[in-house]
Amino acid sequence: MLNKISFKCEHCGHSLFVSAESAGRKGRCPKCREAMIIPNDAQIINQEKKNSKNKSASDWYEKGHSLTLSGEYNKAIECYDKAIEIDNNFAEAYFGKGICYHQIGDKNNADINIKKAKKLGCKDAIEYLKITE
Repeated sequence: MLNKISFKCEHCGHSLFVSAESAGRKGRCPKCREAMIIPNDAQIINQEKKNSKNKSASDWYEKGHSLTLSGEYNKAIECYDKAIEIDNNFAEAYFGKGICYHQIGDKNNADINIKKAKKLGCKDAIEYLKITE
């Protein structure tokens, strides 16, 4: 599996996903077409640290969702945890976290989080549990 990095265009804020091998190379945002240098993991982490104090639960959820889609389940779990720290009733964050745990083979934590999401009214969790129970 290719390592992917996700970051936002510095010009328009569009979320981008590229292979880690692209870090340090020149590229263009597909949305605004502005030129940029693709950041490496360390640069992304430093920028996220600067921005993390201002992120909302929804911001952390969106980051977790993006990481889930790119197969970076452990990083996604960390983001879902941050969303839940801000809003402990964020049903979709519990569901996303449960799906990540399922993908890495941790059935116990998957069940705990998906059932918590269902209890909080997450429709996806309700449908998921109908299929899997």
